[in-house]
Amino acid sequence: MQIHLDHELELLKKELGIMCNMSVESLTLAVRSLKNKDHILAKRVINEDRDIDLMENKIDGMLLAILALQQPFAIDLRFIAAAMKINNDLERVADKAVSIAKSVEHISNYTEIDKYINGLIEMADFSLDMIRKAFDCFISKDADMAFEVIEDDRSLNKMNVKIYDKVVEFLSTNKVNADLGLNLYRIATSLERIGDLAKNISEEAVYYIRGEIIKHKDLKGKVSS
Repeated sequence: MQIHLDHELELLKKELGIMCNMSVESLTLAVRSLKNKDHILAKRVINEDRDIDLMENKIDGMLLAILALQQPFAIDLRFIAAAMKINNDLERVADKAVSIAKSVEHISNYTEIDKYINGLIEMADFSLDMIRKAFDCFISKDADMAFEVIEDDRSLNKMNVKIYDKVVEFLSTNKVNADLGLNLYRIATSLERIGDLAKNISEEAVYYIRGEIIKHKDLKGKVSS
């Protein structure tokens, strides 16, 4: 029974790895479309999101089958519980990539926003790295890296505040094109949310590795407000 369960869990890890790669690729392409203001690439991100949704459903089915047929316990059960949430978080990362791509479609023909994009690109690269690290710490069972990602989320939030200030600056001088400023902020908000999702994955990694629930707690273990 345990040998069969181990085999099923290995298959699940491989599928989760594919899911992560698909979500990261979607975000990478969305970021590239932002850097180049490439509406064709943005459209590709939007069109390929269906494949990621189907992958999420496939993994959900595998998880439910393992629970129903293999009756896992202890660390294997923690892995499955964490994997359920992480699968959903990865799908939501792809959703945020689509949101970014949709905003890129709106801003791709305007040059007056070019000087505001650098801050967004910095946020994008940072959040992309967070997602990669978060999934790596889950697969490699590296709790220390998980806490690093959780701390990184604070840095990303600070970047988001700076972007907000720049958007306010843009809106104050470009009232005719207010929609451009709003799309800039939508992109920043999506990137900040991706950081939150990376934090969520890292928290699930800690639960899987140590059996500790740290959601809604600061790094010292106190309940956060």
